[in-house]
Amino acid sequence: MVKFSLNKEHERCDSAVVVILTHGLEGEIYGSDGGLVSVQKMIQLLDAVNCPALKNKPKLFFLQACRGQRYDSGHDVIDSGDAIGSANARCKLNSLDENDAAALRRKVPTQADILIAYSTTPGFVSWRNSLRGTWFIQAVCEVFSEYAWKEEVLHLFTRVNDVVASKMSSCGSVQVPEPCSRLLDCMSTMFSKIKLPPGTTFDELIDSAKDWAQIHGLCIRLPEKYENSDEVQLAPFTLLPSPFSKSCFDTAVNLHQAMMAVYHQIAFDYDFMEDALSPVMLSDVFVSKLFGIYRAVMKHGNMMSRLVLNIQRCDYMMQEEPNSLYSLKQVEVNHVAASFAGLGVRCRQWHRLMLSQMVENAKLDLLPENHALETVALGLLSAWRAYGHSEAIILIMVEDELRNFADQRLVEYKIQSLAEFQHVPMRRFRLTHCPGNVAVDRRGRLMLNGVEVAVVYYRTGYLPKHFPNEDVWSAFLQIELSEAIKCPWIGFHLAGMKRMQLLLSNSDTLRSVIDKTKLLVWPVNMKRKILDDDDDEMYRQMKSVTVPMHDLDPSKAGADELMKHVDANADNFVLKPHLEGGGNNFYGQNLIKQLNQLCSNERSAYVLMERIRPPTFDNWIIRANIPAQQTSVVSELGTFGYSLATGQQIISCSRDGGFLLRTKPSKEDEGGVMVGAAALDTPHLLLP
Repeated sequence: MVKFSLNKEHERCDSAVVVILTHGLEGEIYGSDGGLVSVQKMIQLLDAVNCPALKNKPKLFFLQACRGQRYDSGHDVIDSGDAIGSANARCKLNSLDENDAAALRRKVPTQADILIAYSTTPGFVSWRNSLRGTWFIQAVCEVFSEYAWKEEVLHLFTRVNDVVASKMSSCGSVQVPEPCSRLLDCMSTMFSKIKLPPGTTFDELIDSAKDWAQIHGLCIRLPEKYENSDEVQLAPFTLLPSPFSKSCFDTAVNLHQAMMAVYHQIAFDYDFMEDALSPVMLSDVFVSKLFGIYRAVMKHGNMMSRLVLNIQRCDYMMQEEPNSLYSLKQVEVNHVAASFAGLGVRCRQWHRLMLSQMVENAKLDLLPENHALETVALGLLSAWRAYGHSEAIILIMVEDELRNFADQRLVEYKIQSLAEFQHVPMRRFRLTHCPGNVAVDRRGRLMLNGVEVAVVYYRTGYLPKHFPNEDVWSAFLQIELSEAIKCPWIGFHLAGMKRMQLLLSNSDTLRSVIDKTKLLVWPVNMKRKILDDDDDEMYRQMKSVTVPMHDLDPSKAGADELMKHVDANADNFVLKPHLEGGGNNFYGQNLIKQLNQLCSNERSAYVLMERIRPPTFDNWIIRANIPAQQTSVVSELGTFGYSLATGQQIISCSRDGGFLLRTKPSKEDEGGVMVGAAALDTPHLLLP
């Protein structure tokens, strides 16, 4: 292989194919001398660095070898073709796995032009029929002979996968986890189907994507010039939509109404909220101040009969399970400034255009319709109309350093579009400018410089820096005590704290809260099965997405053992404070460092969450002033919904509220778009 890689005559070649049939272990194969050779190091010999003569030319590796040691050597079996076979001495199962190929490409970016077809997944044997040879090589020969003249290579590999997956040994063993490989093949298939117009380069395609984004408002303000929109830059987005299990997607969408009911119940349950947050308030000044506002509002009277608006986004990731399938796991629930409903819809428009014009035989129906922008706008419009005064304004409360202007403006424009001929007065105002400018009159009406406010829509207020002094806190209290409809009101703000998510991970607590939601009155036409006297189903579905979380209270039983376990397995956990906005979590050694810096009573200001392990794919992330590169990524799905309600009754709510997909490099821990980690994306739905 070394000699082959150094051959300069390869410059005249169009591609290279390497076929290896041998025995192997996980990550290693046996040479003719009995020595073990690293698969990764062998493949690196033909990458762009070690074999420049083949740079940017397709290199295909066919590796027929076992990748595990779970079976005894040499026992005879009969496969589904009724012929005698043998399972190799050093092996365990499997065949072509494009998931593994993608994983190896991700480890070595210079291998972007290399495709590795394994005969099996890690840890499994690769079965061999004693008369006809290996299942994998048999399938390769049959499929390539029949279809290679008319189909591209990844379609051929999918056919090979189907053939091998259909076989079964006499002992019931199979090869290739078909659902997983089909799901993870999606991105490679889309990449291979990109058809550029004659003479067009890939860089020109990226430029076209950037132009489209700028023209259609897929942009944000510059970090150093957030005062106005004279100069803007691209909001990060992906070139192509990313694959997402349809089963997981449907679960997230179907769960949203139940999630809204549970968090609505928590927001209005003063005793529950106080018990939950008491340990946190001992060390978290920000949470303590927020709860002080909540206490004042709840004791002010008539809160249960006041209208409140909740625009909620529930965030999830897929998790790879040992059976090669995927489950849905909840990351968090957002009630304050749940953003990117507007830009997420814009991103889907780009991806639909991209697939329809550039990808051969694109299945556009696999891009789900996204109603997120309409959901947010309709919620605000419904609240404004319910207030009942056409001259009163929707007050959009913004932060001082506002960069995400386009996403917010799109909501405004959509509100006016939905209102048709009815004028909806709106005003944007900084929270820090409220002291001296807002007041509550004797009737409880909120006034902004003499203008009545119907709805307050917070796109700020989720970080301590948004409240720089006591005057801002006092103005915030005035707003919350007023008759204006808040989105969110302080109860929803606190209900979205990670502490609530921690408590709901306890089965008894979750069942108790679900039981209380039965008292909520819903519109007759809005009840779903999951909310219709089916507590067990509601519990089961919510529990299925729960990630184990741990209380860091040192007085809890097993606290010392937990700390020792975390210290030894830091990469399996995430340390989260009770803050929103991204960029606040701790991972790995930074997690250990942060825990060691905290006094024992300060740890209650954080929750410990077991880390979700999502599947990885390849995509291009397009950012301002940074060359687009194909990279390994993971995705996070958010589902939107709104409810306009009192404490006991849901007046109106969304059905299918839309979604947000954010995608980030797989090596990136944080996931926020505005902190520079993630990019806007669209799910390309696939069977699980």
